[in-house]
Amino acid sequence: MARADFTVGRLSGFECPADRARAFLWDTGAPGLALRATAAGARAFVFQGRLRDGCTLRMAIGEPTAWSIPAARAEAWRLRALIEKGVDPRAARS
Repeated sequence: MARADFTVGRLSGFECPADRARAFLWDTGAPGLALRATAAGARAFVFQGRLRDGCTLRMAIGEPTAWSIPAARAEAWRLRALIEKGVDPRAARS
């Protein structure tokens, strides 16, 4: 599990290895925030957290071309705050 402080350079250079279906680069600035890269070349910011019942959830935030690093971090913190309040962020989206 690779961790790094997200910068534009790090994100633009991150790719999925040829022998894997997808790879994640986890941010050190926001717990649960990662950049997911797939073998097909798709990339997205994702958030991963653990609900109170112990289930792990992973949600796509959006493409790095549409979300800045600070905006993705802010969204990850918002989603984490919902989980800490006992709210499932998937239910809060609708």
